[in-house]
Amino acid sequence: MDVHGMDVREAKVGDHIKVHVVLDGQIGGESFWAEELGNHTARVNNLPFFCDDLVGYNDIIRYEIEDGIREFEEVLTSVTTSWGVMWEPTDKKDEEKVKEEWKQIATHLRDNDVKYESAYAGAFVIALPTNVDRDKNVNWLKALKYTCPIELQLYTDPPEEED
Repeated sequence: MDVHGMDVREAKVGDHIKVHVVLDGQIGGESFWAEELGNHTARVNNLPFFCDDLVGYNDIIRYEIEDGIREFEEVLTSVTTSWGVMWEPTDKKDEEKVKEEWKQIATHLRDNDVKYESAYAGAFVIALPTNVDRDKNVNWLKALKYTCPIELQLYTDPPEEED
């Protein structure tokens, strides 16, 4: 199975492995890096983009091997959840401008101790702790969104509070 140019059956670097998760919907699945812990368990080592509430950064998971592919089975310990974030680059054709905007966003995220991973210009994902009440995470996201120097749009915007 080829995922983003890499055969997940062979994807192993040191004690890091590729784990595949089947997703319903348009993309069908996603693979992520994880640190192999033994007995078909691993710690997720990057931020999955499309797994949202299913699996997150630093989660401890269990996987099974099917046809030589490590397939995600379940989360044993949930640590984070992933939230997709977008921004509309001012001028997508101006590569330097896009890089400068991303630099401003990345600096804002680092200054707020946010773990993030970028996929392409205009989209990235952040990790939020699962041990924090969802309402607190939503309020924190709103503050992050409104204090960023570049306008951000969450893939799933938290609902606006009613007056």
